[in-house]
Amino acid sequence: MPPKVTIGLPVYNGEPFLEEALDAIVHQSFHDFELIISDNASTDNTEEICRRYAEQHPNIRYIRQPKNQGAAQNYNIVFEAATGEYFRWAAADDLIAPTYLETCAAILDQQPEVVVCYPRSMLIDEEGHELRQVDDRMSRPEAQPAARIQKFRWGACHPVFGLIRTEALRQTDVIGAYPSSDVVLLFQLLLLGQFHEVPEVLFYRRTHPASSVRANPDMKSRMRWFAPGQSGTLYLPNWHRVYKFIQAVNRTPMSNRERAKCYRALTQRYLFHPKWMVKDIALAAQEFVGASPLEKRTDLV
Repeated sequence: MPPKVTIGLPVYNGEPFLEEALDAIVHQSFHDFELIISDNASTDNTEEICRRYAEQHPNIRYIRQPKNQGAAQNYNIVFEAATGEYFRWAAADDLIAPTYLETCAAILDQQPEVVVCYPRSMLIDEEGHELRQVDDRMSRPEAQPAARIQKFRWGACHPVFGLIRTEALRQTDVIGAYPSSDVVLLFQLLLLGQFHEVPEVLFYRRTHPASSVRANPDMKSRMRWFAPGQSGTLYLPNWHRVYKFIQAVNRTPMSNRERAKCYRALTQRYLFHPKWMVKDIALAAQEFVGASPLEKRTDLV
């Protein structure tokens, strides 16, 4: 029988926090899960750590990539190998409480209309000290897609590390090879069902100098992190995001009436508030006259 839950952990040079992250996973109160690790050709002791844990725990499967695939592809590799009914991405530097899987799986079992269940989040530092709680504000209990996307707000996008129905996730683009693809993924999932937030802190997101966002503060480096070789590509994040939103509405099964409501919600959110869109064009114009706006676009990510 396949496991109830698959956890996918993509990692590259995760040695500093990897063992702590793996311990938090293997010591869950919920035991019906598999852990799939994809090592993106790490050059530190990541491989040694992963192989040791895989030898000790039969529900851990370790895959090593022959070369760095980029973060987006590595995230998708662990999902493609998933066999569980529910799926969760894990990062090599974050932690989860022992009851994380038990709590979130119970919600998905009891509420078929929910496609993503995620808990409250706590930011922690390098030593694991708690910094502050994060209000993700993405719990969406509305029954209709248009009502959910009308109130769609994204911040840290922590629900992307929630427990997700695998069937729903297979209907999305998963992680695209571009910055803010997690926003697009959450939008696509929101069209498919409700988001439920567990009111207790069960997820601990670590912030440190080597974390992906802090280590890649500009658009060019983030493009390279998502997909090596694309760092020179001109990327208009807000225009691209709206395009992907419209594309998602077009392909999601719903009545024509509901689709029209979704288009209306997108129009109200973006076409009547074009500040971000205009900023994209201005930065693109600077690129053509010789400036280097790709180095300055952190405010658009």
